[in-house]
Amino acid sequence: MPEVTHDEKCERLPDFYICHCAKRARIARGMTELPDLTIQYPLCGGCGREVDHDGDSFVCYRCQATWSTDANDGDLADHFMDDHDWTDREGVVHTLEETRERWLNRPGVAS
Repeated sequence: MPEVTHDEKCERLPDFYICHCAKRARIARGMTELPDLTIQYPLCGGCGREVDHDGDSFVCYRCQATWSTDANDGDLADHFMDDHDWTDREGVVHTLEETRERWLNRPGVAS
């Protein structure tokens, strides 16, 4: 907790450490309504902006970087979205040609 600066109206008594000094200071700052909580998406370490979530992973469209949904604070991005030759977390290299072939030959696509 922050250090409380006691004022001239302090109600503290010996062996009784409860007072309203912090409350009076908060009210003087204009904080009279309870604030809401803002849950924030993680920030991109490249540009400092909030990342988006595309349903599969966290994405920074500005930096073209993507992280898995289970990434933790300080984890490096998995890959750049505009780098079509990349290595996944298991060390498997994916090339543009391989990815293109998988896309063209995916189930449900007529040849």
